[in-house]
Amino acid sequence: MDSSDTQNKYGPVCHVYSSSAALCFAATNTRKEHSPTISIDGSLKHDNEIEFDWRNKISLQCTRRELPVLAATLSGYLHRCEFRNHGEEKNKSITVTRQEKNLYVELTQKGKKKISVPVTWADAFYVSTLVLEQLRISSNSQSATDVLAILKTTTANLIKFEKFQ
Repeated sequence: MDSSDTQNKYGPVCHVYSSSAALCFAATNTRKEHSPTISIDGSLKHDNEIEFDWRNKISLQCTRRELPVLAATLSGYLHRCEFRNHGEEKNKSITVTRQEKNLYVELTQKGKKKISVPVTWADAFYVSTLVLEQLRISSNSQSATDVLAILKTTTANLIKFEKFQ
């Protein structure tokens, strides 16, 4: 997938690659509310191939309510997030888990092979900036510092009152 083609279709993007799979995080707007969010595409590499099979990708888009939870996980305020029941058939999910050496992202869709990608902390930085920028835009152009402060406070409340882990 060419970055310039993706950027023209979506907005800024961040690609993350492993030896067998790849992820593309793209700045988009939600389909229903047209709010800034992130779309995530995942692709597997064919056996003994150099290129990824983007035609058979798994794609999902974070909802307006999920975006701050993803940002909190990327920023270290939450250990893990999981979003289920995505897609028209409600058969797609994503899990992002903070591990000692990296983030671990899993994309699943019923009937397709799971896509698992370890994301280095360096790559996680760029994914985080993309996600935080989408939050900044959706919060009426507050500064990134304000967005992080609000994110920290709301995450503490999320953990305390909703028993979120």
